[in-house]
Amino acid sequence: MAAPYSVDLREKVIIKYKTGGISQRDLAKLFHLGISTVKRYIKLEKEKGNVAPRLMGKGRPSRIDDKGYETISQLLAENPCLTLEELSDKYFEVHQLEVGRSVLSRACKKLNLSRKKLSIYAAEQERDDVKKKRRLFEGNS
Repeated sequence: MAAPYSVDLREKVIIKYKTGGISQRDLAKLFHLGISTVKRYIKLEKEKGNVAPRLMGKGRPSRIDDKGYETISQLLAENPCLTLEELSDKYFEVHQLEVGRSVLSRACKKLNLSRKKLSIYAAEQERDDVKKKRRLFEGNS
């Protein structure tokens, strides 16, 4: 949704309409607005006494509350390799509330928690047999 026009512009339209003896259609052309917009400003001014835009909505409230965010942080601190699907299952066990992967993804982003997974390759590098083979390989090069 586009941002509303400034209150300054709205007030200029109303002042010009009250003082100028100009038609609404000509006002719309003068200020490069739609005729419906000019009519709405005039109606707002008559009803409310001002032309301030209505407040925009805040959207749907989050399904996860403060305790839920704490739970997510705790679960990921205990096991950072949890997938979002596994995290969803564990969250349901604790709160008896089903939340989807996208909700949990946004929650992790809000908490600045990384969802980067450890790769098998990186974990294998620390095994003794892999280290031994690497030393032997590097010795032959």
